[in-house]
Amino acid sequence: MVLPLAADWSDVVIRRLRATDDVANWTCGDDPWAREVADYLIEDALNQMQLGMAVTLVFEHDSRLAGFCSILGNSLRTEDEPSTANLNLGYSEAPCLQIGRFGVHSDYQGSGLSRYMMRWVRAYAREVDVGFRFLSLHVRNDNRPGRRFWVREGFKQVSRRSGSRYQFMVYDLYQDE
Repeated sequence: MVLPLAADWSDVVIRRLRATDDVANWTCGDDPWAREVADYLIEDALNQMQLGMAVTLVFEHDSRLAGFCSILGNSLRTEDEPSTANLNLGYSEAPCLQIGRFGVHSDYQGSGLSRYMMRWVRAYAREVDVGFRFLSLHVRNDNRPGRRFWVREGFKQVSRRSGSRYQFMVYDLYQDE
């Protein structure tokens, strides 16, 4: 079941992941990076929520878990990430909402749900009103569709450490203001 691009997402229910959610067979593809995202939802998301380390939000469509996003507070430190100096923070550290994991079920890929989810996350980060300036994330180097998606969504690659499997990317929540 693949939904058309023009799907209406007004009926999507957004809520926290629950222990009663059936995620055992949830998948977002067969690539190694896709399995890593699904494994996080299946094996780690609830535990991290219980430990207060992250919050996993699910996006339900037609009573199906169509996508999820795990978020946590973090900060950008120019001392740790010298490549953030070009962001002109004006400070040595800036608060950010980190997207720890982000996944769209295989049946919903290409439907526009991921863009809807990102619009929601950006709005949430602004409206929660605790001072987030940036969204940040790490995307695997071998996740080409993911890297293209994040660039289309306005994220900028900040660094790619030698030998790392991940690229660090940021989105300035106030770039349009």
